[in-house]
Amino acid sequence: MIRQLQHLAPRRLLSTAEALAVAELQAQRLRQLLGVTDGALSERQLRAIGGIIIERVPDLGVSGATRQIDRRWVILLNRDDPPVRQRFTIAHELKHILDHPATLAIHASGTQAKQQTWLTERICDYFAACLLMPRPLVKRAWTTGSQDVRSLADRFQVSLDAMRIRLEQIGLVEPVGRCSPESPDVVPLVARSAA
Repeated sequence: MIRQLQHLAPRRLLSTAEALAVAELQAQRLRQLLGVTDGALSERQLRAIGGIIIERVPDLGVSGATRQIDRRWVILLNRDDPPVRQRFTIAHELKHILDHPATLAIHASGTQAKQQTWLTERICDYFAACLLMPRPLVKRAWTTGSQDVRSLADRFQVSLDAMRIRLEQIGLVEPVGRCSPESPDVVPLVARSAA
């Protein structure tokens, strides 16, 4: 399953827009492969992805990390984070796995390592948002009368902040105006603190 998703990404430099499009395509394809066509994606379904082990550890210091041990991937989660944060972190770390070993190159003139790292993390967040809150399902829920952020967050089993940011990404609500000082021209994606 992981290889199928990796093959969706061209092995060349990608613009930010291309990298985001690949992330959304991979998220859509993963839901198809898992047979999840509607509603929230459960951790049980994420665990069904072959070659991945999910472990919760105390005092991790971050929300999540990914390690490769032999031929298996281990996603480490901070067990003290709320369940909605842990699910988002699993999806975020999964994108790191999909981009390994040749992390998608983001083409941005003059991009420095710090900016590259920031952008890579935002793309992983975007993948997680697309996987947990697919654009068509969110739009359908929104247009059929469920325009309450809390009820949408509950429906997709995500945090309020993650749902608000996803609604901004899709264009259903006005952006609040988050931006990176290092990259003021980059459209903000789901922030790690919002997961």
